Amino acid sequence: MSALLIAAAVAEFARLDALCNVAGIIVMCHAHEMSAVDFQRTVAVNLSAPFYLIQAAIPHLLKANGAVVNVTSSAAFVGEAYAVAYCATKAGLNQMTKALAMEYIHQPIRFNAVAPGGMATNIASTIKMPADVDARVARSMRPTSA
Repeated sequence: MSALLIAAAVAEFARLDALCNVAGIIVMCHAHEMSAVDFQRTVAVNLSAPFYLIQAAIPHLLKANGAVVNVTSSAAFVGEAYAVAYCATKAGLNQMTKALAMEYIHQPIRFNAVAPGGMATNIASTIKMPADVDARVARSMRPTSA
């Protein structure tokens, strides 16, 4: 599927200059209550899909002196309660970006990651916390205003 998407983009625009992996999902729940389906879906969207898109895009990006930008998350660096799969996949994407940057350090391609904190996005508007959330723990994940 990823190869088909990249091929379609190249067919439409004759080249590929950049790939931005922005999609992400988060399932907020107690780790012991996370279903295998939710865990695997989070891994598929947040980690596997970016890898396969990058893999398919690299030959085209090398020709164009192109770039990959992966959107990770501050959750890649700071564990967030009730978001174990999200944190793990965003940390994995961050490390994947670093590994690719090193592997292709002498090639005409750049790999970068941006790791924003909480933002008003579609993903944020759909987050549902567990009913028995520990409010002190949940508050500790939010930035404080100065």
